[in-house]
Amino acid sequence: MCAGCWGCSVLGPTFIAKGKRRRLQLGLREDTAATGLHYLRDNLSSEPMTRGEMVNALAKCRLALERRSQAPIHLIGLAALSGIALLGDDRPNVESTYVLMDTWVDSADEMPKDEALAQLAWRYLLGYATTDAKDFAG
Repeated sequence: MCAGCWGCSVLGPTFIAKGKRRRLQLGLREDTAATGLHYLRDNLSSEPMTRGEMVNALAKCRLALERRSQAPIHLIGLAALSGIALLGDDRPNVESTYVLMDTWVDSADEMPKDEALAQLAWRYLLGYATTDAKDFAG
């Protein structure tokens, strides 16, 4: 998990597990995804990148993803849930970029998982005041 994203520690494992089947359908086996995450971390450390630029960088590292498939965005999603990447600034042509999370998120936001869960519950209650524990668990 990332150094500064308390939300990743709470939500990441659940959504990573839920997306596993789809990643497998797209050819992103556990080892392939782990390799892709490693390469994304290395490549994002230099500058923000678009999805296409990320696919090109991965191909240079001998991890070829079909550009027109959903595999690239699912790998990017996995990187986000793993605390590696997040959305950066849009380019002038309104194309999204992705950046290394550690360079944009302050590590002072880090907190133990139980505190992070309490923070999530508090924020949920602020947004949905007439809720209960069953709603939050869902």
